[in-house]
Amino acid sequence: MNFIAKTFGVMCLSTGLIAGSVSAEESNVTALTPESLAGFLDAEDISYEQSTDDVGDPKFEVDYYGIEFSVFYYGCRNNTECDAIQFFSGYELNGGVRLSKINNWNIENRYSRAYISDNGSVWIEHDVFLGQHGLHPDDFAQTIGAWAGVLKEFEDYIDW
Repeated sequence: MNFIAKTFGVMCLSTGLIAGSVSAEESNVTALTPESLAGFLDAEDISYEQSTDDVGDPKFEVDYYGIEFSVFYYGCRNNTECDAIQFFSGYELNGGVRLSKINNWNIENRYSRAYISDNGSVWIEHDVFLGQHGLHPDDFAQTIGAWAGVLKEFEDYIDW
């Protein structure tokens, strides 16, 4: 096989790989539209309610197999084409958790952060940057599953 034939074959293979990547990206979970997350949740048979937050950005209330949390959108342009989401859950404990306990949680946990509000409620959040291309549904499934696991651990930690 001569050099031109080899080069053409490599170019065709490369083009095929690139084309395959583009079609795979189309099914990625993105924050560009709320329909992307809704499609993922529907495909996984996960219950949710879709609405908008106080500034008009998309918002979801999710019931992930009995674990409830909110999803907020960030980095939006005119309430669309967002680049990130945040998993969020809050607990009204009226000061029932000490700041040192929340600080210890934050030291020990890599991806999530917890806070105590001025009124003594506690909340936990986890940001997910999805950019323009998003996450493959398998990767997003692992991300949301990991979040659900963290949420259960946090609820045990704060004696919810």
